[in-house]
Formats: sequence, C-alpha cells, structure tokens
Amino acid sequence: GSRVPVVAGFGIRDAASAQPWVLKLVGDKAVRQAVTLGVRDDAANRVQIVAGLQDGERVLLAGVLGVQAGDRVQAPAVGK
Repeated sequence: GSRVPVVAGFGIRDAASAQPWVLKLVGDKAVRQAVTLGVRDDAANRVQIVAGLQDGERVLLAGVLGVQAGDRVQAPAVGK
C-alpha cells in the first residue's frame, strides 16, 4: 500500500484552523496545497497528512520567511 506522508509540525500553516495548508516545492516554485491532517505526534513535532500530499513531496518549513505561493525557492526543504 501507499505510505501516508508525515511532515514536521512547523511545516503546517493554519494547523488549528478548518483549512490547514502547506507550501510544497514543485520544481523550484512554492505551491500552496490544502491538506487534511491525521495523527499528530507533539513529542516528535510530526503530523500525518492523510490527504493533499503524496509521500516524498517536499514541504517548505514555516521558518523559511517571506516565501509565498508562486515564489521561486532555493532554500532547503524537508521531505518527511
């Protein structure tokens, strides 16, 4: 079966809202992607993504300041 992506908790934007999202890296561009959150592991600061991302897609961390959807990115990203 396919694996469920897990990302660092600080990669999730608006995590407490009804519409959380991430900035994923597509080529060298940041793309806003709505996600559905699953199990959260606060101790490890990891959040399961049950919809919206494929395993292996790269997510920009919230700490990459000033990056918005559509921006070109040359910053490190995190896959899982």
